Amino acid sequence: MAVLLEMINVLIPVRVIEQKYPGGWGAWREERPPHWHDANLARYGAMSGFDVELMLQDWHQVGLLRPGRRGGRTVFRDYCVLAGYTGSLRYPCDWLEVSDCGAFAWHSGHPVGSVIGPEGPIRLD
Repeated sequence: MAVLLEMINVLIPVRVIEQKYPGGWGAWREERPPHWHDANLARYGAMSGFDVELMLQDWHQVGLLRPGRRGGRTVFRDYCVLAGYTGSLRYPCDWLEVSDCGAFAWHSGHPVGSVIGPEGPIRLD
């Protein structure tokens, strides 16, 4: 499955939350409900960079990693931030695939099938 992108998107793999957050995905969802999610990605949205920074400050305090250097370049690690409608990323994100039109994204290595958004899943076939 994939997640619909809008405005500014912050995506985090569910497996990262399971590994790093006390209480795992269930506790995270209760305390920080995502706008929508599939089995692999939680999607949060924001209207401004300031809103994103506030969200990320909270995430860093609970142990999520900021972008860092790998192979001589800066890359996203535990989460990624991308623009909606274009799907453009500030840094590479090796665990994320973005549709050619920039409307949705999915965790690499998982089939798309449908897209989840505010209205629920939409089949692509």
